[in-house]
Amino acid sequence: MKTVAQTLVGHRSIRQFKPDEIPQSIIDEVLHEAVTGTSSSGNLNSYSMVLTRDPVRKRQLYELHGEQEFILQAPLVITFCADWYRTRQWLKLRGARDNFNNFLGYQVAANETMLISQSVTLGFEARGYGICSMGSTLHAMQEIAEQLGLPETCLPITTIVVGIPDERPERRERLPMRAFRPTRNPV
Repeated sequence: MKTVAQTLVGHRSIRQFKPDEIPQSIIDEVLHEAVTGTSSSGNLNSYSMVLTRDPVRKRQLYELHGEQEFILQAPLVITFCADWYRTRQWLKLRGARDNFNNFLGYQVAANETMLISQSVTLGFEARGYGICSMGSTLHAMQEIAEQLGLPETCLPITTIVVGIPDERPERRERLPMRAFRPTRNPV
């Protein structure tokens, strides 16, 4: 297995996959490591993950994600959702004030969703699997939520496809590190 540094430096978005299935034991291991090792605001874990392997359901997601062929090729599609339902139920059961039925609740859940998606990505890539993160999720949030039958307090934020790479793309250039520094001193 690759180190975190090797995984980060070796990242490539994969858009061509072999048809080989991912063993359930690997999926379970990656998800377990990600859930237990990813930061969470107040340990709320305000996210859910929907795993799609069924070809019919993948075809439906393919249509909602702009008909990108790699969705049909990859053996696994994971939709990461901001989900504050459990948090609100936990508060209700304890008679606590529900301060997560608003934009704050959504923001906490959306941020945690992005954190868990990156952890899952690193877990699969460290084992040699390829992934592609799909920005198209945000463009079809409502339709994807309906297709997956998600409850009202659960919104898709990002999606990855996972599988054995069938290509070796070049590394894309990134901005230089100086681009990520503030341009002026904060007041």
